[in-house]
Amino acid sequence: MRLLVDGSPVEAREGEPVAVSLLAAGCEVVARSVKFHRPRGPFCFAGRCEGCLARVDGTPNLATCRIPAKDGMRIERQNAFPSADADLLRTVDWFFRHGMDHHEFLAWLPEPLHTAMRATARRVSGLGLLPENEGPKPTFETVDADVVVVGAGPAGLAAAEAAAQSGARTLVVDEGDEPGGHLLQRPDDAGPAEAVALLERARGAGATIRTGTRVLAFHDGERMIAAGDTGLVDLRAKRWVLATGTHPQPLLYPGNDLPGTISARAAVGIARRFGVLAGRSPAVVGEPALAAPIADFLTRAGAAVVRAFGDDVEDLRARGQKSVRGVALRRAGRRETHDCDAIVVAARGAPAFELAGQAGCPTEMRGFGFVVTSGAGKTRVAGEVAGHEGAAIVASGTAAGGGAP
Repeated sequence: MRLLVDGSPVEAREGEPVAVSLLAAGCEVVARSVKFHRPRGPFCFAGRCEGCLARVDGTPNLATCRIPAKDGMRIERQNAFPSADADLLRTVDWFFRHGMDHHEFLAWLPEPLHTAMRATARRVSGLGLLPENEGPKPTFETVDADVVVVGAGPAGLAAAEAAAQSGARTLVVDEGDEPGGHLLQRPDDAGPAEAVALLERARGAGATIRTGTRVLAFHDGERMIAAGDTGLVDLRAKRWVLATGTHPQPLLYPGNDLPGTISARAAVGIARRFGVLAGRSPAVVGEPALAAPIADFLTRAGAAVVRAFGDDVEDLRARGQKSVRGVALRRAGRRETHDCDAIVVAARGAPAFELAGQAGCPTEMRGFGFVVTSGAGKTRVAGEVAGHEGAAIVASGTAAGGGAP
């Protein structure tokens, strides 16, 4: 089947995420950043970054990594003139190499000129035009359960099994389209197998699993509002278990926002599920313990991997203008350059603590993220969001589902 990307046909496979279709077709620049019009591409493939926002069939600002491809679907890349590949507004970035405070920029102008300047800025910046039509009216439903578990990763599925075994009506909601969480993105075969086993045990105990449902907010500690495929869901429960996992994080180096920079979990996930590589010759960067298995997986999948990771790597930089074209680094005091067409980032994620914070759960700063240290009231936390690793992830889910603090 074919998509129409800015009017040009692009071959795709029906049902795969549009962002995967674009990557497979070599369409590297999916969007432009709001302020400086820098090129953007998908990083997380989980709907948690802004790199793949596009206008789809007349509706702006949709995460194309969450939109299944359909024959004839119209994809328009936003926030660029005349096109995302050759955006003349990129000159903003060249003129303001040291940044720009848009709150104070040209604030000294007389009010009539300042008003005109603001109107012009709003036309050249932003996230696209309004939708072409209103679309179907969203539905609204109320769902009651004894226990609602947010997240269908290993901690969430273990919590669901424990809660259902105690006789509680248990519902698991997850934003993805397949239960398993990060187990599906592990580079070894044991991860997906463990996901299947945990899912079967949770369902066998009587838990209901609902995918494609993203929780938006915790309201007064009593209700959650979620967005499903067709509308909003009002979730109500006697107890809550938050197993929200982590957000993929980039590493800090010049050029880390270039299209072609992809999180390691995403690179494994799209290769395993859709047979699409992050790049034909990707560089894998990050902690050696995390990066080495990713590099081995991608090599087995057919990529010519550039191993640019290690404790001895210093001054890492991405090369390229519109997308990744190589890496430069210093090793043993010597400069090295390597050609590559993608950078796969093997870095620890930041705990997805936002819902727990709305529930009043205490947090503390560890590294580059806030870890939830305990539950609060009727809410329990489990898994990576609470700082657990390895076998402790499942154990924490079982404890939280069984009602332990």
